[in-house]
Amino acid sequence: MTTEATPRLRLRADAPIPATGPQGSPGPRYHGLDALRGVTMILVVVLHAGLAYAVVPIPNLIWAVHDPAAHPAFDVLCWWTLGISSPFYLMSGFFAAEMSQARGLRAFLVNRSKRILGPLVVAGLTVLPVTFFVWVAGWLVSGQCTPREILRMKFHTKGYQRNLYGPAHLWSLEYLALMLAAYMTWLGLRRLLLRRSTEPVPVPGWLHRVLTSPWKPLLLAVPTTLILWAGHRHVGLDAIMDRTNSFVPEPFRLLHNLVFFGVGVSLHRLHDDLDRLSKLGWTYLAVSVPVFACRALLIQQDLVRPLDGPTVLALAAWGALFTWLITFGLLGLTLGRLNRPQPALSYLADSSYWVYLCHLPIIGLLQVDLFPVRAPATVKFSIVLTVTMAICLASYHVMVRHTFLGLWLHGRRERPRTALYSTLRPMARLTTRSTAK
Repeated sequence: MTTEATPRLRLRADAPIPATGPQGSPGPRYHGLDALRGVTMILVVVLHAGLAYAVVPIPNLIWAVHDPAAHPAFDVLCWWTLGISSPFYLMSGFFAAEMSQARGLRAFLVNRSKRILGPLVVAGLTVLPVTFFVWVAGWLVSGQCTPREILRMKFHTKGYQRNLYGPAHLWSLEYLALMLAAYMTWLGLRRLLLRRSTEPVPVPGWLHRVLTSPWKPLLLAVPTTLILWAGHRHVGLDAIMDRTNSFVPEPFRLLHNLVFFGVGVSLHRLHDDLDRLSKLGWTYLAVSVPVFACRALLIQQDLVRPLDGPTVLALAAWGALFTWLITFGLLGLTLGRLNRPQPALSYLADSSYWVYLCHLPIIGLLQVDLFPVRAPATVKFSIVLTVTMAICLASYHVMVRHTFLGLWLHGRRERPRTALYSTLRPMARLTTRSTAK
């Protein structure tokens, strides 16, 4: 860290505390954003654990089983958590700007290729085949396919064949890789044309006013409303609900999440002023409740019979406003309440990448195993969620955190020093000094 950067971080008492930066970058560690990473990871697992118990299937989201113990409460839970990818892409944009500024363009390219493209390819070759066999087992157990269909790889249930080949839950990594490539290209072109380093240009006045305005969720909802509306007209679902499984990115879903990525990049230029974002977190979360209620009513109608006319625009507007409210609400909450070193949350944030990569086949297998069991949906959901998190966190601690996998996924993490270590190390130093004398 340069001598010029250090005083800047100490100007305010609530500035981010310097530590190991995002995925090994030399910059400060933003503990509030660490907490938000942990929260979003848990909500992704919650979403996948609840999908088997939703009453109304979401088109193009082909699940292993649809449990007969389904309950409408899980429909609402899944509709709510489907919007959680928005904070993920905002944080991705923020940390992409952090790393490109701290390390430079070439190091940024090497690091992102190692941390994003590498896990995407490896997980695609290992986790995806396992997930496929778990899903096929679920279809067989629930009577959605026959052994002959499995041998021929031709499935007749509506939507199965169309969504058979794709990145499954790894779609967000694929989309992120495309966004990072676009961002890197933009940095390279700007550096070439302006013949200057990757230091960010000053934030335009209008953008600064939008990002620091208390009305930013409403202002930013305008362009995303148009994207969601256009996506619904093209696909039949808006970009929040659409989960078509294909290796070819869906343009409207990519564009929708790209907006959040771009806002994250812009927010990094205001990283010395992040305390402004923490002031209205609870307010945004509170307002998001009635907004989501209005959206949920329209989603229910849309899944039964696709909406058209002005109601599609209303569905898009409620969805856009909800995603921005929940994004800035969670961001404000974590920056305001959790922006300090907390070992448990830091550990959860460190493990989030591993949990994201490996959790889906575990969830699917548990849901298939519990399919013939007669029990309430809440009981099954609780078992699936608890066991999945326990397996993922235990495997992370034993197999990943202090191994080459952890070094690959998030950088080096120091082992905790035990009381015995703390006692013996000073004694060893004294012995060494005495011997030297």
